[in-house]
Amino acid sequence: MAGEKMGGLQSDGEEYSVIGDEADVVHIDYQDDPSVLDVDVSNEGPVVISCPFPTVEGKPRSIVAGETAVDVITVTNTTDDPIDLWAVKIYTSTPSESFALSLTEPPSDKSDEATLSFFFETMSLEDRVLQGGQTIQIWLSCKPKDIGLHTCIIHFDAGNKMIERVVVLLADDKLSQLLAPSRPYNRGPRRRAAFNTDKFVRGVPVPEKRGTQGSKRGVRGSKYGLPEFPIPEEVKRLVENKQLPDILFQQLSSENYVTFFTTLLNIEELHIK
Repeated sequence: MAGEKMGGLQSDGEEYSVIGDEADVVHIDYQDDPSVLDVDVSNEGPVVISCPFPTVEGKPRSIVAGETAVDVITVTNTTDDPIDLWAVKIYTSTPSESFALSLTEPPSDKSDEATLSFFFETMSLEDRVLQGGQTIQIWLSCKPKDIGLHTCIIHFDAGNKMIERVVVLLADDKLSQLLAPSRPYNRGPRRRAAFNTDKFVRGVPVPEKRGTQGSKRGVRGSKYGLPEFPIPEEVKRLVENKQLPDILFQQLSSENYVTFFTTLLNIEELHIK
């Protein structure tokens, strides 16, 4: 998921691994592995860290492009002894610098200048000590400028363990969110028409025409026949001589509309024959 450059440091005879500043996000495959986003925090150790921006039905949460989305991360020391929280940093984000950390809740865009001037956000937080049973809050904010996926990987260096949190958000414009369905498409079962088979109505047989053969008795005929539309002899003569009627060379108008297309149909019928 993320390519890391590791280095070694020694302190008091112990060796620690240090993650370099460069990050290379290969791919966050949250569809095939949902645990990348929805982590089981109960198996990570004495420091429990919540998952920011949890998924909705296994899919990334949708946010509005141009507006700041905020969620809080809780970091809890579940033991009675103090634990060092060496560092909290945004290891990488895509697009770059689209996520930020803060120890106070980010003010809204409508806040006054004094409130905005006292607010501080950063890509990494300084080390601190988590006392036994203590919980601290860290705010993670995302400021999408354009629509599309926004990803972030956060590293928590707590005690002798590094814990990772992955965030994937989908930035849409307001119109796309308004047009989005409230629930996924579900094609219901096709219901067959229910017929009452308890009662039967005796049908009336079709009257037979005089002179029909016995093999055609079961064939249903139409009560009303279409009138015949004979092709004019003049049109036949012109077509046989490989000529076209004069009507086809006239400009189409409301007066000759019927005659024009009737002549075309006559010619087409003659070609079929």
